[in-house]
Amino acid sequence: MTNLSLCAAVTAFVVLLGCSRPAAPPSLPAALDGGWVRGETETPREPPELVRKLGLARSHAAVYSGSGKLAVTVYEMTSDSGAFELVQKWKAEPGQIFLHKGRYFVLVQSPGMDTRTLSRLAGQIEAALGR
Repeated sequence: MTNLSLCAAVTAFVVLLGCSRPAAPPSLPAALDGGWVRGETETPREPPELVRKLGLARSHAAVYSGSGKLAVTVYEMTSDSGAFELVQKWKAEPGQIFLHKGRYFVLVQSPGMDTRTLSRLAGQIEAALGR
């Protein structure tokens, strides 16, 4: 391959790469075991400073209705290490569980919900991120 044809091939590859669509955000399940039904998904207005500082790519959130309200926020980070670092630095609060899966940091909140139920529901959300 001549230098000219190699240059043309590289240029074509870069142009095609630039035209590709960004990956779709992970979809949160429409329902969770126990009668929990997801409402509309939205983009959070003000991600926490720590999340932005560690490389936020995008985020979305939804509220599930069941025997109460369950708020789920997914922060997609620019790297796996950014999501992992969030797990290390996030300040835990009662009624809240957070997890990391790949580039995702997920916050699951329901004030007053017992930890066992919260963990079970968070596990279902985590499993859905891999699909």
